[in-house]
Amino acid sequence: MFDFPRIKLLAKENGLSITFICKKLNMAKTYFHDLEKTGRDIPDDKIKVIADILDTTPEYLRGET
Repeated sequence: MFDFPRIKLLAKENGLSITFICKKLNMAKTYFHDLEKTGRDIPDDKIKVIADILDTTPEYLRGET
């Protein structure tokens, strides 16, 4: 499961908004909220893009490291 607070923190540290990340993913700005609400995880292809945007790894975004 992805760690949304970690994604928000990294986005803020990089001067990026969650809306910006959602646009890069071609997703609605409520994408992360919807995932959290339903308990679904971010697909591997999207978590890789998010990690690239935030200059980190997918494992870090999932709270594995």
